[in-house]
Amino acid sequence: MILSRSSVRWFSLTLALFGSGGWQLAIGAEPGDSDPADVVVSDSADFTLPDGDAATLLAFIEKLANPQQQFTSQEELQKYLEGVSTAIGDAAAKILAGEATDRQKIDAIEWKIESLRIRQQLGDDSSDRQTDEFLASLKFDGQPTIEEAIKKVRQSVEGERENRAAKHQQMELMTKLKQWSRLDDAQRAETTDWLINSVKSGTPTGAHVSMLMMFVDRLSDSPDSAMAKKALGELLPVFSQSDNPGVQQRLPLLEGINRRLNLPGNKLELSGKFLDGSELDWDAYRGKVVLVDFWATWCGPCRAEVPNVLENYLKYHDKGFDVIGISLDDKRSDAEDYVKQTNIPWPSLYHEPADESGGWQNPMAVKYGITGIPTAILVDQEGNVVSMEARGPRLGEALEQLLGKPSGEETSAVEVSDQAERTAQSEAR
Repeated sequence: MILSRSSVRWFSLTLALFGSGGWQLAIGAEPGDSDPADVVVSDSADFTLPDGDAATLLAFIEKLANPQQQFTSQEELQKYLEGVSTAIGDAAAKILAGEATDRQKIDAIEWKIESLRIRQQLGDDSSDRQTDEFLASLKFDGQPTIEEAIKKVRQSVEGERENRAAKHQQMELMTKLKQWSRLDDAQRAETTDWLINSVKSGTPTGAHVSMLMMFVDRLSDSPDSAMAKKALGELLPVFSQSDNPGVQQRLPLLEGINRRLNLPGNKLELSGKFLDGSELDWDAYRGKVVLVDFWATWCGPCRAEVPNVLENYLKYHDKGFDVIGISLDDKRSDAEDYVKQTNIPWPSLYHEPADESGGWQNPMAVKYGITGIPTAILVDQEGNVVSMEARGPRLGEALEQLLGKPSGEETSAVEVSDQAERTAQSEAR
């Protein structure tokens, strides 16, 4: 919701924890503020509505929203929330029925909505209907400040319901993906269409973006990758037209993933600066077979793949094979030290991170929606992508198809063995 009160955030936290099963905590304190043993524990809460003006009633609400009571069971917390939701709702109604400033009336409206939201979280099926009835009953014609606030509350209520529905759909999709291997072709196609229609039939939300990414991640490297492309291709225009902040924030990643999924058979565009500061001349690599390897020093599988890449580099480099790494390390020094220690002969692109997102904001990682590494993309002599999974034995097989068998295999084998041993020793250090 748009509501931004600290007490409203407290309720959101409380209700999020309500289903977790852990209840040895002090309610009413921000995480880390104090030890539960330091919090005053009251025997019971007083939900009796006080006499007084709007300020008195709002102070009563604030007190209920910040209890100094330690809850040791879900049952105890539920009982408290049931009482507090009723008391806050009654206090808000009393404020709206009496004399109050515009700000106090707006506060009362927001608190009434919050009390009904708590009821919904507690399983009251009538809470949505009660919310609609309450909003419909508000009459503040000629009071623009309050009218504008009510408009924002309505929008937040609608947005919350859309998110709630999307999260239910998200859980349903998770179930379908877990069962994917047991579904036949018709059922898989039906699930793909269900996902597309679920998003198109409502207002796109951040939860819908998560659903699509979950679906694409599961299928993009499988025999059913065409279904991932179909879902992404049909839903990307829908998300592009959304003004939902949660959608807009992740739109560049979706566009990158779509670009990556459509790389096979098409040209790869690459740019950037190497670790030494020199600029990549991508055109200079035409006529060569190039492995574009997204990696990082903190990535165990990336490091484990280095000997395999090195072996193929030494076998095929003279025949026109080259490698360009793209480091997603947070610190340039980490990548530089690793390259130096392991004697990696090929260069790596690097982009200095500007914020906490770190190496993942590398322009090439964003451009191609890289969500996991290592990602090894093999490009042929014309610059077209021929493999998105050029790792392990697949790399050598692809290189043999493109460049033939390596010349001087016996000599190369000795050289490869020596270099691999040096790399392994560097890794051990």
